[in-house]
Amino acid sequence: MARKVAYAAFGVSALAIAHLINTKVPEPYMDEVVHVPQARAYCRGEWSYWDPLLTTPPGPYLISAFLSHSLPLLQPAACHTASLRLLNVGFLLLLPLLYSQLLLLIRHSTLRSSTRGKVTPSRAAQDARDHHEEAYEGLVVACFPVAAFFAWLYYTDLGGLVLVMLSLREGLRKRWAYSAMAGAASLFFRQTNIIWVAFIAVTCVVRRLQPLTELHNPPLAKARLVDVPKSIHSLFALSLFNIPTILPLLRAYVPVFVGALGFVLWNGGIVLGDKQNHVPTFHFTQLYYFTAFSAAFLAPILLSPSAVKIALVGLLGSPRRFVCSFISLICMCWTIHHYTFSHPFLLSDNRHYTFYLWRRLINPHPLARYFLSPIYLLSLRLLWDRLSSSQTMTLLPFIFYVLSIALTLIPSPLIEPRYFIVPWVILRLHLRIRGAESRTRRARLAMEAAGYLAVTVVTVAVFVGRPFEWESEAGKMRFMW
Repeated sequence: MARKVAYAAFGVSALAIAHLINTKVPEPYMDEVVHVPQARAYCRGEWSYWDPLLTTPPGPYLISAFLSHSLPLLQPAACHTASLRLLNVGFLLLLPLLYSQLLLLIRHSTLRSSTRGKVTPSRAAQDARDHHEEAYEGLVVACFPVAAFFAWLYYTDLGGLVLVMLSLREGLRKRWAYSAMAGAASLFFRQTNIIWVAFIAVTCVVRRLQPLTELHNPPLAKARLVDVPKSIHSLFALSLFNIPTILPLLRAYVPVFVGALGFVLWNGGIVLGDKQNHVPTFHFTQLYYFTAFSAAFLAPILLSPSAVKIALVGLLGSPRRFVCSFISLICMCWTIHHYTFSHPFLLSDNRHYTFYLWRRLINPHPLARYFLSPIYLLSLRLLWDRLSSSQTMTLLPFIFYVLSIALTLIPSPLIEPRYFIVPWVILRLHLRIRGAESRTRRARLAMEAAGYLAVTVVTVAVFVGRPFEWESEAGKMRFMW
């Protein structure tokens, strides 16, 4: 009952904030200036119209047009800005349900593997007690400030996230055809989701081959650098020699990849429009930004005196570790020097928080960016320690998770928190507080929720209550992610 009350409160709050934003900002704002007219064109049946400034596929517009034509009594209100924004509120309400179901699937798998397939009564009882926390954790993650904020605007990110989560859920349930269809649908919201569909496919292949003793796929806590090439080699070798075993997965996912490749060849690249402002780069420091971003938002899960001590020992606890950390810092500084980029949008648009992070934290002085490298390294170590101790991810999925992050973020010239949403949610999904710290799990979850709610309330309050003006452009400007 308490879970239903919490979910109802979450839904009412989401709708109340949507009403507030629609009242204070009734006209399309920022990227909505191109999204909303495109959706309205589809609502009018103008299927050949396409704004050349659009960089993402027409998924949201197609859904909005379908709803408009399916519910003629609501026309033309169905394609008003406020109505269009409600689509993402719907996606936001689905997110905690999907997330909680994924937690059940991942933890059930962890439970069975840790007990060698025999679920003891005590472990089963603990699993049953965890079900309540999983429901609340889903609500907390749905309050993640970057994702939640864009539920109240007509953007493409939340729909793409929900469909990727749906694809992952169906994949873990071994319903690969449904997983592939959900993954294909996610491409109609953001093209780079093909990378996460590939991650899901590889994860399913690994799970399919896991019973074979020849598969080298150690737990993260026991993995060493030498295990990386061994694991990759064993995965590809076993896949080649066990085609009948993975054939159902190939039949499901390969058509999605072929279709995505066909689109890239037809389009001449992955970006649809405004290509001059979205030229791929080798923006390696995006990985550092994502690491610090994740550690900051996950601080209640990562930080404790013992966790910080373990991280520092891991970095500096012996001469060998000290030397490795020093070399890592040198490599970080080298990549920061050569592969830091400042997009013109970042430098000129003071409506985004990244504008101020760049000017006041990352680049207030030419040397400032280098002094952040110890923070990146400590963040990385804290994330690694928590993930490896969670026992929810083995080496092979982790390798492809990191590769997916790199392929998603490095080509992007723009520092954009929205691009972090999918990898962040997948990371959060696999973080688990275990051992002696497990008694603090509920308190940490409450701290995480309080932090997200505080950031979201401040962000929304500033967005609706602190408009400002540009001399060069008519209308009110507003601060946002």
